[in-house]
Amino acid sequence: MLGISGFGHVSVTVSDLDRSALWYERVLGLERVAELHKPAFRKVIFEDEASRIVLSLTHHGENGSGDTATEFRTGLDHLAFVVPSLQELEAWRARLDEFTVQRTEILETSTGWVLVFRDPDNLQLEFYAARDAVSPDYLPTEGWKHNYPPVHPATDRPAS
Repeated sequence: MLGISGFGHVSVTVSDLDRSALWYERVLGLERVAELHKPAFRKVIFEDEASRIVLSLTHHGENGSGDTATEFRTGLDHLAFVVPSLQELEAWRARLDEFTVQRTEILETSTGWVLVFRDPDNLQLEFYAARDAVSPDYLPTEGWKHNYPPVHPATDRPAS
């Protein structure tokens, strides 16, 4: 039987590669692992140390539209990053505030909690804690598939 075992990577088109790469490094704490410079595009590739998620940012040079991202146009609606607990979600809220990133409050949904914000090109991003991954005291539960270790504990703060 055919199957899919995960994502290899997600690539997002950006209007200003340098600005966006710095934002994803500083705000999300992603590690820059490679850069590609081709005649038709430039790309910066990031990896998250804890989850091993690979995200690339691509600038298409003169072929790029320069448009602002919107979930109302055909294509990508948003990216949601799983976090292991409501505590972790609260730590991310504080981190976004440190970088003055506009965000929603932590919203409770039928399946968990979500914190919504946008990148420099207006792409909607989310941090999501699933209800069945969170114990009554808001800590990660054991053995659930989205339980990764906390990526950015409250003590991990960027230098000013």
